[in-house]
Amino acid sequence: MNLCLTGNTFRPAGKYDLVTGYNVAASDLLDSFIKYSKYDLYCLYEPLDEAPLSKLVNEAKNLNLVSEYDLLFKGINTLPQIDVFHSIKEDALPVLTLREKQAKDVPVTFTMHCLAEQHLLMDFFYPMLFLPYKPYDAIVCTSKAVIKTINNMFERMEEMVNRSLSLENPLKQKIRLEHVPLGVDTEYFRPLDKSYCRKVFGFHDDEFIILWFGRFSDLFKADLFPLLQVFQRLLSVNSEKKLRLVLAGSQEDGIDYAGKIYSEAVHMGIGEHVRILFNNEIENRVELYCACDIFTSPIDNVQETFGLTSIEAMACGVPQVVSDWDGYRDTVVNGKTGYLIKTAWANCMDDVAAFDFLPSNVGRRQMLQRHLQVRSSVVDQDDYFEKINYLINNPNVLHAFGEASRKRAVSAFSLRNTIVKTEDLWDELKEIALYYNSDFSKKIPTLDYCRDFSNYPTNMIEGNTVFSATEYGKTMPVNDVIQYRMFHEYIEEAVLPKQILSYILEGETCMDAIIRAFPEYTSSQIKREIMYLYKYGMIRPKKSI
Repeated sequence: MNLCLTGNTFRPAGKYDLVTGYNVAASDLLDSFIKYSKYDLYCLYEPLDEAPLSKLVNEAKNLNLVSEYDLLFKGINTLPQIDVFHSIKEDALPVLTLREKQAKDVPVTFTMHCLAEQHLLMDFFYPMLFLPYKPYDAIVCTSKAVIKTINNMFERMEEMVNRSLSLENPLKQKIRLEHVPLGVDTEYFRPLDKSYCRKVFGFHDDEFIILWFGRFSDLFKADLFPLLQVFQRLLSVNSEKKLRLVLAGSQEDGIDYAGKIYSEAVHMGIGEHVRILFNNEIENRVELYCACDIFTSPIDNVQETFGLTSIEAMACGVPQVVSDWDGYRDTVVNGKTGYLIKTAWANCMDDVAAFDFLPSNVGRRQMLQRHLQVRSSVVDQDDYFEKINYLINNPNVLHAFGEASRKRAVSAFSLRNTIVKTEDLWDELKEIALYYNSDFSKKIPTLDYCRDFSNYPTNMIEGNTVFSATEYGKTMPVNDVIQYRMFHEYIEEAVLPKQILSYILEGETCMDAIIRAFPEYTSSQIKREIMYLYKYGMIRPKKSI
């Protein structure tokens, strides 16, 4: 069976790059399909990205790369018959278009990694009510909270559209919502010798270490200031113990949130107990998890949909103390693998929602919206303090949580488990698709450039237009005419101008005849390159236009 993966599947992050949950999840998903899937994988890629992928392809027997440019210029037959189209992000039109071109009842699925973007309502959810989704299509949701949130969005969109359009047959979402949690490589993320791991980072064996790991961003991940306040209280009531707070991860260039947090820790008088580590200082993050006693994450942001780091820590046998927020409540078993911290919010965002498209600066608007949301969502500090303090002073409970964590991660959140659940879903959807005989002649609306904009030029060149070479075309090498490097090196069509000009030099001829002379190319490709030669004065139409 053949699976086509889209949505920028290849997401490798460099040593100094910003690492996001989406990048990690996308890379892990591809790796797990290569390792565990029963499907043959066909991944779309841009030729410019091919070099770093060659090693991956050589090692993966079930991975096939398909150039997006080949698909664009040569058509759907570049792919074999696909059984499932899956996008690792919310790419509605690309995967629907691929199915339409294949003209076969094939499931289309997406994985949602983010919901808290205003544009998704109009760019993704609203069109879903009108686009030709089938009962065998699905949105793959990483948490139960994501399913509930998407249902909330659809209900509002349906009510708004049906009321405003007064439709006789009200619109209803057709696409299914299916829960498949993310997974981690439990062979990599596993318990290691704690003493050894502590030596790697210069930690001492007698320290009690609390770890936060993620993206340093209060606006897009977690406000860490309440964690500093909780840690300050923990230090004051555990003066006989050596407590250390480790904050590790990456951050965007130009936004030094980690520096701000550390400066605040120094101001609070706890700076000597706080350690900041960046990704480039961490060779293997499994060693960092295993060096610690507790993993914590006070997520308070609607941008979060799952919480991958909590199950990485879980797989390493490290208890978790995290927010009772979104996907965390699907992963952490309160009172067994760790604790969920109470969270609170008030209905205080109506003004932002109503005017979220102001001010006009999109980046500034997004930052403002995030800031206002983060100001209003609360991780209860008293509950936070009590639960970590209890674990600090109850090593038997801490040990039991660690053992339960490893067992839960292996049974529920291994990458193999994710692939099995995903393929079970696809098998079910394919069974449903067998009973459909859809009409794919009703095309998805797209721009018809040369028809929609046909009024722009003075004239449209027709197939019977005769071209002849100019004196400039007879003497100027085609390759000396300016071309974009990417086009010249990666697009097969780039060789056509020279071939077409040579053909015309043998005698003036019409556009239709040139098309017939080069059957290995499409008519659109040949017409474009005829116009390219005309544009740069190398050929001219026989009659003035």
